[in-house]
Amino acid sequence: MTDFDRLHPSLQYLIREVLRFHGLRPVQEQTIAPVLDGRDCIVLAPTAGGKTEAAVLPAWSRVLAERWPRCSILYICPLRALLNNQDGRLTRLAEAVGLKVGKWHGDVSPAERKRLLAEPPDMLLITPESIEVLLIRPSGGAAQLLDQVRLAIVDEVHAFANDARGAHLVSLIERLQQRAGRHIQRVGLSATVGNPVELARWLQGAGAAQAPLVVDPGGARKVPKFTFDIGDDVAWAASLIRAKGATQKQLAFVQSRTQAERLSGALGPTARAWIHHSAVGRARRAEAELAFESERVGTLVATSSMELGIDVGNLDEVIQLDAPGTVASLAQRLGRTGRRANTNPCMTFLAETPEDLVVSLALAELFLAGWIEDVVPSTRSWTVLVHQIFANLLETSGMTRGQLLAHLQPVPSFAGFGEGELGHLIDHLLVEGWVDTEGGLLLLGRKAEKVFGAKSFFRLYAVFESPDTLTVRWGDDEIGTVQSWFALQLRGARPTVRLAGRAWRITHLDPARGVVHVEPGDHGDVPSWTGRPNVYSRQVCEKVRELLAGGAAPEGCTPAARAALEAVRRQLEHLNLSGDARPIEETKDRTIWHTFAGGRINAVLARLLEHECGAPVSASNLNVKLQARGARARAAIESVINQLTTGQLPPDDEWAVFDTEKKAAVLSAFQACLPHDVEQEFLRESLLPLAAARRWLLASEWPQIKSVAR
Repeated sequence: MTDFDRLHPSLQYLIREVLRFHGLRPVQEQTIAPVLDGRDCIVLAPTAGGKTEAAVLPAWSRVLAERWPRCSILYICPLRALLNNQDGRLTRLAEAVGLKVGKWHGDVSPAERKRLLAEPPDMLLITPESIEVLLIRPSGGAAQLLDQVRLAIVDEVHAFANDARGAHLVSLIERLQQRAGRHIQRVGLSATVGNPVELARWLQGAGAAQAPLVVDPGGARKVPKFTFDIGDDVAWAASLIRAKGATQKQLAFVQSRTQAERLSGALGPTARAWIHHSAVGRARRAEAELAFESERVGTLVATSSMELGIDVGNLDEVIQLDAPGTVASLAQRLGRTGRRANTNPCMTFLAETPEDLVVSLALAELFLAGWIEDVVPSTRSWTVLVHQIFANLLETSGMTRGQLLAHLQPVPSFAGFGEGELGHLIDHLLVEGWVDTEGGLLLLGRKAEKVFGAKSFFRLYAVFESPDTLTVRWGDDEIGTVQSWFALQLRGARPTVRLAGRAWRITHLDPARGVVHVEPGDHGDVPSWTGRPNVYSRQVCEKVRELLAGGAAPEGCTPAARAALEAVRRQLEHLNLSGDARPIEETKDRTIWHTFAGGRINAVLARLLEHECGAPVSASNLNVKLQARGARARAAIESVINQLTTGQLPPDDEWAVFDTEKKAAVLSAFQACLPHDVEQEFLRESLLPLAAARRWLLASEWPQIKSVAR
């Protein structure tokens, strides 16, 4: 008997007669047995490689063959738009075998939610935040929709794993498992992850009888075509994108919402183009997706909001303005192309600066070499721990300390905490009034209710917070959002703003109601949304050093890109970057240590150097700059190298204290609930990767460090 023969007859009929597949793809063949056998697994395949069907079809087979109850499967996505995109296709497939798919998130109407509660579907499409809503709201419907869950499919699992949303996700699944009284099978889907075994263990959580599996069919991948070009500004990029978009269908990715609006404006009203980013209103984003999907030529300008698999049809090319942040991001974006038979993935990088060009080249070289970033979930997620203490107490209306610990300790993202640390945190929350006690039960405290209780505990639905925003409206049409500080600083009798690809004149500003009323305008200031600059990894920066050390220009460089690369090499040839050297360069007023270690490691070096030499030190991805020269600077560098390699660091309170009054040191609203020493530890673990800095130092041949003069 083949694995295909194990599927329920209805699924076999669907595949052969309805879908008319000539055969299953390797990833779909190889996923049948693990899902039918109840194994936890991570399923790997390129974008549009058939991962969704690989997980869903055998899951539905279990529903039919084992007569699972309604709402026994959750299909969890990081984005509502991705759920909306999957909904129609999965609904049609489910109906063909007599099953029902439902959807639950913030955009679903009250009427549809009422219908779902009255007749739960077999599979529910949902975000983690909506699971939290169902659990903590007494009338949310958790009993109807969540108490019978047997299997959780997590799409784009890599997008969850390395931040607070991932810790929240696995905690939610553990809470569902405790409600169900049985292990919930977990199947993660991903196109881009460097360490799938570790990711599978993290997703599996507690209570499984067998170790998780990785389903990776491997096989030959299509060879991508990369092109690298460089120009002066966004107008230059827009002219090339506009010309390409007249004859082909393309996604133009940018690195920020501000850049998206600028590029959209530069493309002009005559271009066949749409815009898509998180500050554009949901209805307008959906319109852009549908319009672009139906077209054969044109351009969709997008941020990472379009990175995660929203289907917009077959593309001819992906354009990348400047450099993406990671190799994983490059892979996700590149995977949007080359889906048709006899076509290859195609991506053109348009750099506005030599640095963006070199980083783009480095990312592409690493991708071609088969390297991709590891996803390393935290086992000490302090702020999510606080969030989940509050959520558990709110869900249950009170728990004993033992019950609360029993709920928290199995969560993989809390596995690094000892029982003493958990007890210390709970004691602190009690003393500070975040948690109360009554009759032996821990209850959500009045202080927590005051800070987080508004709008039915809206701030507890998610572990992250968005900046204060104002909704931009033209009549009943929601154009999108701008951050309140931007709207309030606009000047002029009738100020204008550019949003959703066009200009709007502000007719009335109503901060009290959180609304900016507008009408169409002729021009507009582009909003500046807060965000962090790209922080590149050590591996990317090492590849940058290799590229700058010399050799031929990588394949795909235009004459302009080759000339720009050679100009940068000539500019830095005095550093002699061959080998493993990390040169120290002295200028007339400062010392530059060219580490090529990446932004996070350089942040550690900068803090230690500033403590050692007492002079200001700044850090970038490629170097650290000391406002000191000569023996003083060199001694500080040598001391820091010795401190890190031996582990004999100065006391934390001398060099690693963060000023939490500054917004840069506030990473979560829940860190204010932590004891001061724990908050500082949380910030150090988040912002100062000491272990990575030590590994980098120990892997380098430090006798090759040499001083050079400009």
